[in-house]
Amino acid sequence: MIKKKAIKKYKNSKNIAIILACGESLRFKSKYPKQYMKFSDEIMLNHTTNVFLKNSKIGKILLVLNKKHKKFFKKIKKNKNILITYGGDSRQKSVFYGLKFINKFKPINVLIHDANRPFVDTKIINQILNYLKRFKAVIPRIKIQDTIKKIESSNISSIDRDKVYALQTPQGFNFKELFKIHKNTDIKNFTDDSSLFDKKRNIIKYVSGNNENIKITEKDDLKLAEKLYSINKSNLIGLGVDFHRFENKKGNLILCGVKIPFNKTLIAHSDGDLGYHAISDGILGAIAEGDIGIHFPDTSKKNKNLNSAKILKYTYELMKDKLKKDIKNIDLTFIGEEPKFSKYQKQMKSNISKLLNLDINQVNIKATTTEKMGPLGNKEGLGAIALVNII
Repeated sequence: MIKKKAIKKYKNSKNIAIILACGESLRFKSKYPKQYMKFSDEIMLNHTTNVFLKNSKIGKILLVLNKKHKKFFKKIKKNKNILITYGGDSRQKSVFYGLKFINKFKPINVLIHDANRPFVDTKIINQILNYLKRFKAVIPRIKIQDTIKKIESSNISSIDRDKVYALQTPQGFNFKELFKIHKNTDIKNFTDDSSLFDKKRNIIKYVSGNNENIKITEKDDLKLAEKLYSINKSNLIGLGVDFHRFENKKGNLILCGVKIPFNKTLIAHSDGDLGYHAISDGILGAIAEGDIGIHFPDTSKKNKNLNSAKILKYTYELMKDKLKKDIKNIDLTFIGEEPKFSKYQKQMKSNISKLLNLDINQVNIKATTTEKMGPLGNKEGLGAIALVNII
């Protein structure tokens, strides 16, 4: 639990995710609550939390836990942006306790998510947050594909599946609106928070969910999760290469967003950041989307002096939209006799990690020479090679 004095250390967060992990897992029939069951070398709760941690738009994550599960808490991932509180004896109470806890941070939006949905992806999170700029509630849903029957004793009737949807989480809400309704509602034990908005349809936006965002309820679901995880975690490797000539003009080199004073500059159509260029080409290569010359041609005037951080961010978002995968690590090598930039490497790594939602330890930067052979050895230019591992 967080002490009240420690609250001042945290800045107010615009978007906060509440992850509900209070369930007793009665249907799971295990001595361990399912949120603490391990698959693919990690407990389910941590798999779920990691998705939100990697999203730069989420300021903080609140885990709402069951006091009875204290012996499992040591398995929970530690992070400065992960907060913990206790829930109640129903989902409704657990959400309300979570809302009361984060009220001190004055969030604008809150996402409510089930711990046993570890396959939520960044794309749906971002989509929900974007729609929350115009709606008070944003709910993901998927169409029912199977035939639906209502069976009551001997009476059997069909239900029009074109009018039936399965709702998923995360569900996004304007924080003040949801908190106010929770405090004033007479509805008891509703199964999800969207139910509170059923009579206010004009402020709800429904978006398409994802069939892979399964809710793990029974042991067979855990087997399916193992299969989905192994499929989603197959590695893709991309190699990016970039070279630029020097111009005998004093100025700054821009490498991975860092300005380095030098007695030469790089000849380029954009800002010449060959570190970002190599990584961008590595990402595009891994996802089979060509190279940056296709996406940002040097014949286009709008790309003149373009900030290469925009190129890198574009390729990253293209990867997320196409594959819903994450970058596992990047190995970037600069090639050339000059300049010496070892003192700038830490800032370079920091810039890359922030743009790509990575931990700084997932980025490696090093430099080498050609032993004075060839154009680079003759100090005619600078090169960069990047290996990008996507998983």
